[in-house]
Amino acid sequence: MGIKLTNSFSRWWKNYNLSVRSIENMFIIIFAVFIPVLYTILFGGYFFDNIAKLNAKANPDICNRVLYRDALINPHKYKECRLLAQSVDISDFLYNETNYLSKLDSLETKEEKQAFIAKLQERATSYSGVVLINKKTGEYYSNRVWFYEKPYNLSTPKEVLESLSKNDNVVFKEINSSDNYEEIYFSRGELYDSEINSIRIAFIATMTTTLLMLLLIIKKLVMIKNMGIRAYK
Repeated sequence: MGIKLTNSFSRWWKNYNLSVRSIENMFIIIFAVFIPVLYTILFGGYFFDNIAKLNAKANPDICNRVLYRDALINPHKYKECRLLAQSVDISDFLYNETNYLSKLDSLETKEEKQAFIAKLQERATSYSGVVLINKKTGEYYSNRVWFYEKPYNLSTPKEVLESLSKNDNVVFKEINSSDNYEEIYFSRGELYDSEINSIRIAFIATMTTTLLMLLLIIKKLVMIKNMGIRAYK
């Protein structure tokens, strides 16, 4: 198999036929157009509204940009940034509804707290979950019903999420919102795993295409050297 490939490559490398050269030139032009675009996409990304709306200085690690290269060099960071990006809507609702969390302390009766939880759960999505934890009392509010059901209500929300992260591919990110409250956003990791695999495949394809273009260019240079520029034309 290796000998056949070597012989095939050798025949192609020595083939200076005009029709072959024309096809190679066409591929070089196509690669030259699309490869920069692919690299721009792979090493670019997109910005989103910063979720650390309060106490931003205490959250220097909270990103507001998804970088596709993180999928290659730092998958965990990519997952966290994607989680925060898709949590912007629920975060905006949360802060608008509570006047930047200030109204939470005014929820005194069980009925008031249940009404807020019900309103929060109306915003439940299949993607992002959020839980707000009172640092002093341990009381929490979440848009996920199962936090209030057994066996999850037997542990603290943070303990539950840490367990789910280890055993059930759940991604979560803590935000130190204020002295009184902590926000934790979370989501299942399967979507991000799929994206990371796709980005890796795209990167491999881009690198392979780049090497092919370089090989074609090198062949052109060797061809011109052997034939002379006039004969090549």
